[in-house]
Amino acid sequence: MICGQMTVTVLLIIGCLVWTGQSANVTKSNVSESKSVSGDDGGDQSPKVVEQDIRTTVLENYHTAEHPPTTENNPVVVKLGMSVRHFNLDESESTFYVNCWLNLQWNDSRLTWPLNNTNKKDLRFTDNEIWRPDVTLYNNAYPTEVDHYGSTLLVVNSYGRVYWIPPARLAAHCRLNLIRWPYDTHTCEFKIGSWTHDGFTVDLQLELGEGADEEAYKIDFSALDQFIENSEWTVIASGAKRNAVYYACCPEPYVDITFSFTIQRNSPSYVVCVILPITIIALVNIFIFLLPPTSGEKISLASINLFIICMYLIYFEAKLPSLGDHLPLLVLLYACNLVLVGISLVISVIVLNLARVRRPSRPPQCLRLFCNINFAQVLGLGHIVPYVSSTHSRLDDGVEMQPARCSSRNGLDGNFEKDDQDTTLIDKDVPYMNNAEWILLASMIDRISFIVYAVVTGIILGLCLA
Repeated sequence: MICGQMTVTVLLIIGCLVWTGQSANVTKSNVSESKSVSGDDGGDQSPKVVEQDIRTTVLENYHTAEHPPTTENNPVVVKLGMSVRHFNLDESESTFYVNCWLNLQWNDSRLTWPLNNTNKKDLRFTDNEIWRPDVTLYNNAYPTEVDHYGSTLLVVNSYGRVYWIPPARLAAHCRLNLIRWPYDTHTCEFKIGSWTHDGFTVDLQLELGEGADEEAYKIDFSALDQFIENSEWTVIASGAKRNAVYYACCPEPYVDITFSFTIQRNSPSYVVCVILPITIIALVNIFIFLLPPTSGEKISLASINLFIICMYLIYFEAKLPSLGDHLPLLVLLYACNLVLVGISLVISVIVLNLARVRRPSRPPQCLRLFCNINFAQVLGLGHIVPYVSSTHSRLDDGVEMQPARCSSRNGLDGNFEKDDQDTTLIDKDVPYMNNAEWILLASMIDRISFIVYAVVTGIILGLCLA
């Protein structure tokens, strides 16, 4: 009985040993198959596994809120550059916009790994996995929107060099000087620096090429041929400057980099739509005074000029920002012409009144001294002088002028005829018979106004359009 139990026990032990050996062989076979599938022999691993191992190693005990190790003499040097894609100026808000790519580079000694067992030279990290410098636009037009950058990956090589090229849209207030509008030129700046770190911790520097000087730094407008020109503005100068500012409260410097853009307006369309009309309006306003003193078209032309100028001033009010410290010269030109047109309208009313209203008496003595014949000839009014001289001779001879007789044949369109006694001017001389001196006075006012307006308008156009 005892022998039988011992035999069963031995058989069970032998069975367990056989089953254990078979399981071990199956496990080794599976491991070999998995290695052959992954393509690795011996101690080699797949690139994905290698990248994951490196990522796990460098991010172990890594804190994104802590900047790379520094000393007072060795801060984190952040290189900063800019490539512009497009820009625009909003005059109504005095805001300058730039769509650009910023180029930031720095060293982080915590993000290094050896290359002896792997050929992985660089890794990609998201912007929330590793530390980034808190570079911010100081003169931001929208202060609450401090996240200027798009969410892009950061490239880190095995030596700990970090490359970050985020797209950004920057907006900064720009002080506008519209005195020379539409030939105006403006200089707008973007001031970028670390928001919380001083210069002993994070030192911003310009990304300069080999042998390049900071004073000769030019902002890149042709990176990858991505720049889109502005149809209204042209960049005539650009540059960047590093500034280290010391405050009375603190011994450490605060560093920023200021990118500046000098832009000039392209004004061909404004020449046609704004400058040419005011030039023509000014000339028409001058030549109004060359119309006959009895012409009612004076009032019509002056009124049309007045209406056009008012429409342009309304356009300027909507187009240009309200600037309290200066006024564009072109707007001032329109305003001055508005005053001149208004005065010419008043003068035209007076001249029409003097020339058209029939008066039985001669002008007062003070006005007759002004409208003498010699002065009239100097002003080029010799065609009116004979009628005035004829009137004077008749009055001196004691002959009283008779009212004109209208020819039944010609009515109001009668011919220049005189009767045998030569005492009455027939239809031809109706405008000049009793009113010759008044017409001469009105014509002299017109001619003097023409000369004065020509001089004043020429001076105003020269000062405002030069």
